[in-house]
Amino acid sequence: MRPLIHRKTILAVAGLCALMGAGAAVLADENVALGADALRVRALQAYGAGRPDVALSWAQALVKRDSTDFDAQLLRARAARDLSDWTEARAGAAALRGLAVTDDQSFAAAMISAQVASSQGHHGIAQLRLRQAIQVSPDETLRKIAERDFLYVRARNPWAADLSFSVSPASNVNNGSRQATGTFDLPYFGVVEAELQGSAQALSGTEFAKSLGLRYRLHEDARHRQTDVMLALSHSGFVLSDDARDKAPDAEGADFAFGVAQLSLAHRGVAGDAKRPFQLAVSLGKTWYGAEEYTGFTDVSAAQSWTLGGAQAVVISAGVRGETALDPRTADSESWRLGAGWRQAVGEAGHRLGLDLTRSDRSSDRASLDYGSWTAGARVALGQPVLGLGLEFAVTAGTRDYARGPVAGQGRLDTTLGAQVTAEFKQLDYYGFVPTLTVQGERTESDYGQYDAEEFGLKLGLRSAF
Repeated sequence: MRPLIHRKTILAVAGLCALMGAGAAVLADENVALGADALRVRALQAYGAGRPDVALSWAQALVKRDSTDFDAQLLRARAARDLSDWTEARAGAAALRGLAVTDDQSFAAAMISAQVASSQGHHGIAQLRLRQAIQVSPDETLRKIAERDFLYVRARNPWAADLSFSVSPASNVNNGSRQATGTFDLPYFGVVEAELQGSAQALSGTEFAKSLGLRYRLHEDARHRQTDVMLALSHSGFVLSDDARDKAPDAEGADFAFGVAQLSLAHRGVAGDAKRPFQLAVSLGKTWYGAEEYTGFTDVSAAQSWTLGGAQAVVISAGVRGETALDPRTADSESWRLGAGWRQAVGEAGHRLGLDLTRSDRSSDRASLDYGSWTAGARVALGQPVLGLGLEFAVTAGTRDYARGPVAGQGRLDTTLGAQVTAEFKQLDYYGFVPTLTVQGERTESDYGQYDAEEFGLKLGLRSAF
């Protein structure tokens, strides 16, 4: 096989340039006996002249002579795609994937396979082929082309899926107290300090978290309005450490497992112009705690953004939520929340800064579960890698003011501080996915020792690089 189509062919497949100029058309009689090189030149000339039908005939003749002719198979697939001859296009693309040896050839095969799939509306297959192209791209320029095409196809795919899995050692899997004693108001004894036993204490272990998100776009128009239906499933399971088993011999990790299933309908659009995007969403869902049904819920939310000059944006959000108790450990409740946020790109490196403030209030059939809260957060994502690592930093601070504490006639105030650092290992990119390591910690100080909590953990995960 003589490789007459090198980088220019690959760039053509990626959409950067034509295989040849349109003025190079010199069509010949198909019955004239020509050598393989001459056939290849005529095929390229025909394709460059805007005659994919003629180019396909020449390419088929080349393939008939030598089915291992990579360049002929590439032109066959390309011309057949332009003609919407999907049988020929798929056959050519499949042959290319089997013949590819070098990174250049593998890239070209993956790119044309993605184009054939996308043109038929098979966006999911196209996204898979583009990830293959990204993995084998010979250089950064071609990788950027494949990433650009991936984003283009993903935006037009009505289906989207997000699957994640993480493993993390955790110091407090049950949200237990870090104190040895707590304050209680007992009949006949009054207010006493008592030792905390079993799962009332913080138990350490390992968390295994997994989630699946599915989205289907019901409608989209030219004004960037779209309506999606979404399904979100998540589950966190735990394995207790030896120390936790010593503290709570009767407890098992499954006692603290938590799951959520949520079905949502969301509508996105712009209020007047593209600088004012908004979103409305309605969700129905159910939660499970310790493998038992815990709550059912309905949630309604709205968010409005304003894009300002200098890569800045303001976000205002609001929501209401109703929960129905399915377990005696909780109670029916209603809550509302209001939020405000600021987004800004910082510096020439493109660091991303986010600031958020949220106010929420919850009322229920049980006064000890009612509270008002404030939460403030800041997040910075560095625009450039540091030692090959993409870094994100986040801090949070919040208060919860409960209407009733464990002592009759008194409330309860909890203050929580948290911090998180996430490192993205860009150099370990595999098919457009990169591993992440998150270090996080949180500490809660309460008026009562049994609600003092502390948690520290490491989380290993995986995320898409784009």
